[in-house]
Amino acid sequence: MKAYLTMLRRDGKRLEPDQLTQPPRLVSLTLSAKQGFRYLKAVCCFGGSTLGELWEPTLSRLGNAEFTLHGFERNGEAGLVQEWKLTLHVVASLSGGNR
Repeated sequence: MKAYLTMLRRDGKRLEPDQLTQPPRLVSLTLSAKQGFRYLKAVCCFGGSTLGELWEPTLSRLGNAEFTLHGFERNGEAGLVQEWKLTLHVVASLSGGNR
């Protein structure tokens, strides 16, 4: 699944709207499990670098074209609260018909 990612927290603290200065990044999302825990990995579609891993992701807000997940990110051996806002990446059909 591809979506535009905005990280809503830094070091576990929620960012104010004026602190969200970076534009959303187009990422490819992969849900996996490691050591019995679920994690969602966000990989940049332009360059392939990992932008983040969200451990035990939980849906906290759902809209028409965007949703918010919260979970935990690793910081050394500690876990910090993290939130991601994801806006779906929609590609228009080239055929012009509805399927």
